[in-house]
Amino acid sequence: MEVKYKVFGKGKVIVMIHGFLDDHRAWGPVLTYLKGYKFILPDLPHHGGSKGRVSLESISNGLKRILRGIKEYVLVGHSLGGMVALYHALRDKRVKGLIMVNSAAYYKPRLERGSFKELSEKDFFEILANILRMERIPLLQYLELVTNFDLRKELKGFKTPTLIIASKFDPLVPKSLCYESAKLMGARVELIETGHNSIAENPRLVAGKIRRFLKWLRY
Repeated sequence: MEVKYKVFGKGKVIVMIHGFLDDHRAWGPVLTYLKGYKFILPDLPHHGGSKGRVSLESISNGLKRILRGIKEYVLVGHSLGGMVALYHALRDKRVKGLIMVNSAAYYKPRLERGSFKELSEKDFFEILANILRMERIPLLQYLELVTNFDLRKELKGFKTPTLIIASKFDPLVPKSLCYESAKLMGARVELIETGHNSIAENPRLVAGKIRRFLKWLRY
C-alpha cells in the first residue's frame, strides 16, 4: 500500500484517520482548535493520494510503515477511520490512547431519529459527487468492508484507554451502537448534538472533547 500523508506541528504524536469519501483535509477544522502536538494525517486507499488494497490488514500495515520509529501515539478516527483505528490499535501496542468519532466496534445499519432527511441539499450532492469520483471496484470493496465490520470477538482483554464521541442525530452510526461498543471496550462516551459528520458540523466541540481526553490521559 502506498500511503500519502501530511504532517503538521511538533510534539507528541497524534494520528488522525478520516472517514469514507473524505481525505486528510477533513481534519482541518478540528486542527484549528488543537495545538501543541505533531499531527500525522494519512489518506486511506483510493482517497486523496493513497493507493493500495482495500482491507483492514493492508491499511494497518501501511500505517505501521509510516509510523516506524515512533515510540507511542494517540490514534483518532472518524467514522470508517474509527473502525480502521480500532483494528490497528488491537495490533499495535504503541497506541497509548484511542478516540473514535462517530464510530463503533461493529457496524449494524440501524436508522434512528435523526434520519437522512436531515442531510442538507449541499451535503447530499457533495456525498454523491464523492461517490462518483471513486472507481467502482474500490467503492464496492469499501462498502463490503463497512457492512461486514465486526471486531467484538477481538475485544476480550482490550485495555487501550478509549473515548467514543457519539452524535445524538447520527443516522449512520447511532448513539446506541456507540454505547454498546463502549461497554465491550471499557470506553468512555461523550454524546454531542450533531449529525454523523461532527468534525465538520462542530469542530470546536469535537476538539474540546479530544483535548479533555488527552488531559485525562496525561498526554
